[in-house]
Amino acid sequence: MLGELIAARAESWPGIATVFVRDIQRGEETSFNGDVAFAGMSTMKIAILEEVYRKLDRPPNIEERKLLTETLGLSGNFSANLLLRLIGDGSAQRGTEVLTASMARLGLKNTFMATPYDVEAQSHFIKTPANTRTDVTTNPDTHMQTTAKDMGLLAEMIVQCAEGGGTLLAAYAPDITPAECQEMIETMKLNRLEALIPAGLPPNTEHAHKHGYINDSHADVALVWRPTGPYVLSIYIYMPGWVQWELSNGFMTDVSRMTWEYFTWLARE
Repeated sequence: MLGELIAARAESWPGIATVFVRDIQRGEETSFNGDVAFAGMSTMKIAILEEVYRKLDRPPNIEERKLLTETLGLSGNFSANLLLRLIGDGSAQRGTEVLTASMARLGLKNTFMATPYDVEAQSHFIKTPANTRTDVTTNPDTHMQTTAKDMGLLAEMIVQCAEGGGTLLAAYAPDITPAECQEMIETMKLNRLEALIPAGLPPNTEHAHKHGYINDSHADVALVWRPTGPYVLSIYIYMPGWVQWELSNGFMTDVSRMTWEYFTWLARE
């Protein structure tokens, strides 16, 4: 039912819209174009966040916490690149390679970084199942890509890890711990933008999200807690040339509201 509602709204978008929803407790999901390749934008900072905690064998120090706050709360690219240097033992470029390999190990094969932020793409092209499709394209940046589904699944992994289970712990324990995953969630909550997905939620609803945008693409990846448990909502949209903020915000607000209302209805059944 939710999938049909989302599809009807997405088909009215004047470009390419992709949506991925997953009920974390039930393990059920619905997706509309969830495997279409998109520019990674600032949503890739969720992957950087996870890799920083995997790298550290201690709590972040004051400087590292400042960089995490600037990267996830204020969406800083410079601070994100400094965190990539931490991941890559002093080399931001090496950090992107470590991150890309880690995403592949987690099964997120459509997610990669070829270069740090604000660096010209390398000449070689990283092929993925998503960007080699011939039926649809968003002309994504060649140096940084993901999909609505990949980023949604990574967000889910962080929640499952915080609860003591899931793929992150299976792949990386003891380098990642439930306490660290809970810190990741709290860091994502530093993003105070109340537009896009948060705009479709009732006031004071617990949530954590990371948005991103470039000229022709906008995205938001959110964790939302409801009375019966958390869900993931991941939205990426594309319009040739320029995405109008009013349209983008309206679309994501609508999809967020209908998703919340669906889960509220489901809780009553």
